[in-house]
Amino acid sequence: MAAPTPPVVPLPALRSDPATFKDRAEDNIVFFQPLVEYMAEVCGFTEEKAAEALAAALAGDLPNISGKDGRVLYITGGGLGFKLVQTGVHDDTTNALMPVGAFGLGQKGSTTTATLNGTTRTGFYNYGATDPDRPAAITTGGSFIAVRYATNWISQIIFAPNANLVYYRFSTDNGVTWSAWTRIMLGSDLATVGHAQGGGNNETLMTPLRTKQAIDYNPPILAVIEDQKAQNTAAQTLTVDVWNIRDLNTITRNHNASVAVSSNEFTPAVDCWCEWNCPGTDIYATRLYNVTDGVVVAQGQSAYMGNTYISQSSGGAAVVAGKTYRIEQKPNATRAGGRAANYGTEVYTRVELYRK
Repeated sequence: MAAPTPPVVPLPALRSDPATFKDRAEDNIVFFQPLVEYMAEVCGFTEEKAAEALAAALAGDLPNISGKDGRVLYITGGGLGFKLVQTGVHDDTTNALMPVGAFGLGQKGSTTTATLNGTTRTGFYNYGATDPDRPAAITTGGSFIAVRYATNWISQIIFAPNANLVYYRFSTDNGVTWSAWTRIMLGSDLATVGHAQGGGNNETLMTPLRTKQAIDYNPPILAVIEDQKAQNTAAQTLTVDVWNIRDLNTITRNHNASVAVSSNEFTPAVDCWCEWNCPGTDIYATRLYNVTDGVVVAQGQSAYMGNTYISQSSGGAAVVAGKTYRIEQKPNATRAGGRAANYGTEVYTRVELYRK
């Protein structure tokens, strides 16, 4: 049977063209009869060709499909054959065809739950909330990926479903033993400016920028206090055998208001380390005195020098936030506590406060 020939479709009847409307309308009505006959011929032609194709297939080398449940017929260079299809999402039969969802690939919804230590096949899986081999920081069930590199080498990556936590581990003996879980750091694990400056977070990573910000915000030297006098002005006169209070009148550094100074006494705002240095002549010593508690905190170096030369006595001790301190000096002769150099502002006693 030859393929049917379609009838000629008449021109449309248009009211906008009154001269041709009547004749064309009649042509369209008459067209329905040959159209129905053509469709019937097409159906007959299709059935005939289908019957011919089936007869040709049955007469050829189509293999027997009896007992081949769960297999797919396929064509190879050598002819027709059957290929196995996975019986489950974790079926790893060699050369078996994988449907959607096999080993978690393309699966809609939750993937199949598997145990972490028992999973050695490459794929995407869920782990249970009670799996004893998940990282201690992950307290719920979630997802993980297993990847096999070689016969005995396996890697796993695990994800917490409700937190920015990702861990990695590996096995080199086909899953008999596993390494400890190692956390994979994410962008959210980088320290913020607040973390860097506050220093109270032990879970985030410091970048070079954050390290610089931390150092700039928390420098080693918090404050510097000096006894400054006008050029060519000698230091205060120190009375013999008396613990004289050394002048402190100028703050040259005060990071984050770390110290307050009043009447030659200073009060730190934070616990810190104090170092002082005082000039003098003859024999003398210095000390750090706690005004608040009325006690000596620490003794400075003993110094000795002739009455025409200047030496230095220095010392250091911890000081407590909120308490008031002063530097005292005791000489064996009444003299000025430092000689003017006449090269600019004269600086005598100096106190430095360091971060502990």
